[in-house]
Amino acid sequence: MRLSNEAKLGAFVLAVASAFAFLILTFGEIPVFRPNTKVYVVYFPDVAGLSVGAEVRVAGIKSGKVKSVSLEDGRVKVVFEVDKSVAIYKDASARIGTLGLLGDKYLAIYPGSPQAGLLEEGGVITQTTGFTDTDKMIKDIAEAAQAVKVVAESFKVILEESRQDLRQLVINIEALTRNLNQVVLENRENLKGAIFSIRVLADNLNRTLPKTIENIDRLAVALEGIASENRKDIREVVQNLRELSQDIKTEFPELVKNLNELSKNLNTVVSENREDLRATTKNLSEATQKLNLIL
Repeated sequence: MRLSNEAKLGAFVLAVASAFAFLILTFGEIPVFRPNTKVYVVYFPDVAGLSVGAEVRVAGIKSGKVKSVSLEDGRVKVVFEVDKSVAIYKDASARIGTLGLLGDKYLAIYPGSPQAGLLEEGGVITQTTGFTDTDKMIKDIAEAAQAVKVVAESFKVILEESRQDLRQLVINIEALTRNLNQVVLENRENLKGAIFSIRVLADNLNRTLPKTIENIDRLAVALEGIASENRKDIREVVQNLRELSQDIKTEFPELVKNLNELSKNLNTVVSENREDLRATTKNLSEATQKLNLIL
């Protein structure tokens, strides 16, 4: 039995209608053929454009959607649902995410740790983190780009104003380099000799310095031994020197006075007997000459 065209068209329309009905029942608001869900609440100071029906991702996995977004006591109350099989714990946190740079907003849930215990259905997630505001980010990027542009223009102006100075600086550096090369070439032998002398000195120090240090150590030990063995004699010498110094301090003025008086007396004797001394000296000189002639 062959179907008529009307029957074929009716069967096609029925199939399409059934498919649409299945899609509506599955993905629509009518809870038929849909998995069981549970509802939670989270509060944000700003949701940055998050809307009803937006995706809810738990640990990055699509697990539900946003049911409602409303203002409550100056905060934004977000009610969302997730599959019954998804475990959310009491230390869970939430944030607003963006799909791509300019994409739709979604609610990102970090489920927390099992040690904290399960969050009861209808509970409130208290921990929230900041969100990325795309418009603000684009504005900040534009302001940063403008600042970079201003800096680049300023740098360009500075370069143009200082171009002649920079050229002269480069010329001076080149001349300095040539002069240094010339100095090195002219004094290469002297530098080699100096380096050789330094090496010889270093070698000599390496050979002699340990022995010198050893001798100094021995001398220090010997002096320490001498000081230890003769400590009493050294103390006596120091005491005698102190006593002598004290005696000198006491008797020195009297000695100086006596010497001054002796000097005065000698001057007086010499002055009074100057002619006799001259005659005596003359007689001694003549006697000496006669002795030389006899001998």
